Amino acid sequence: YKTYFDATCPTSAVARVLGKGFEFENSDEWRDLAITEYYVIAGLSAMGIECDASRFFSREEYNALWSCFNMRQYIQRTASVISTIPADITSALVLNLIQTTDNFIDGSNPYAVNLRFGHAETIMPLASLLHLPGCYYMTNYFDTVALHWRDFYVVPMASNIQFILFKSKRSGRYYVRVDYNEKPITLIPNNESIYLPWGIARDYMMNCVPLYAQ
Repeated sequence: YKTYFDATCPTSAVARVLGKGFEFENSDEWRDLAITEYYVIAGLSAMGIECDASRFFSREEYNALWSCFNMRQYIQRTASVISTIPADITSALVLNLIQTTDNFIDGSNPYAVNLRFGHAETIMPLASLLHLPGCYYMTNYFDTVALHWRDFYVVPMASNIQFILFKSKRSGRYYVRVDYNEKPITLIPNNESIYLPWGIARDYMMNCVPLYAQ
C-alpha cells in the first residue's frame, strides 16, 4: 500500500489550499495531509453537508486520491494475493447464515426474518468471501485494483445483503435469491441463475468457507 500511495497520491491540491510558502519536512507529510483533505471533503456528503469537491480538486486529483483510499479498503477488508484473512474472518457469519436458514427450513427457527446489523467493514469481507460480483478480485498488479474493485460499488451508503427464501407450492423445495444493495445478483460465478435451490446455494457457501473455519 505504501508503495502505491507514495507513487499515486498527489499533493498539488493541498498545496493550493496551504499556499506555496507552506513547508513540510518531507514529502510523506504532504501526502498524509493530502489524503486527509480528501477524507474530509469526501465524507461531507455522508454527513449531509453539501460540498462541491471540484472547488478543491481537479478530476484527476480526486480520482487519484480516491484510488489510494480504495486500495487501502481493498487490502484491509477483502481477500487478496497478500492474504485471504480479511475475508476469512467472516466465515463464522456465513456458517451462521447457513445454520439459521437450515433451522427455518426444518422448523426449529420460528422467525420469518433474521436481521443482522453491520458496517461497511462487515460487508466488504463478507462479499469478498462469497465472491459476489464486483466484490472479489485477485491480482498481482495492484495498479489495476481501481478498475475492478470499487468501494462505492461494494459498499454504497446503506449497503445491504439479503438472502430471500422461496418455497415452491408444487414441489415443496426451497429456493434462495440474493439481493445485493437491493438488486438481485447471481450468487455462483459462471452460473446465471438468480433463483437457486437452497441445497446448491448452501453447498456453494460452505465451499467458500476455508476448511480450518468449518
